[in-house]
Amino acid sequence: AAGACFGPTSLGIAMNILRQGKIVNTPVGQLIVSAAVIDDMIALIILSQLGALAGDANVASIVIPIVSALAFLVGGGAIAVTILPRFLDDYFF
Repeated sequence: AAGACFGPTSLGIAMNILRQGKIVNTPVGQLIVSAAVIDDMIALIILSQLGALAGDANVASIVIPIVSALAFLVGGGAIAVTILPRFLDDYFF
């Protein structure tokens, strides 16, 4: 359980290192940021599962955090790929 607490820190550390190296906006930098976001989501799922197992474990307390996190990841990714570029082009660039 103690090891799972340190998992969600990867994005903050990765961004600081990429910013100092000035490679945030390169393809490699974007790949690292994407991997860190996915890693943070997995760490949050693990933390939620540890919380669910601390009390009375039933199917809903185990399945709901996993399904909601995956739906957020897929839905957010779909919005970032389809809707957000058009919105940014129309209103900011």
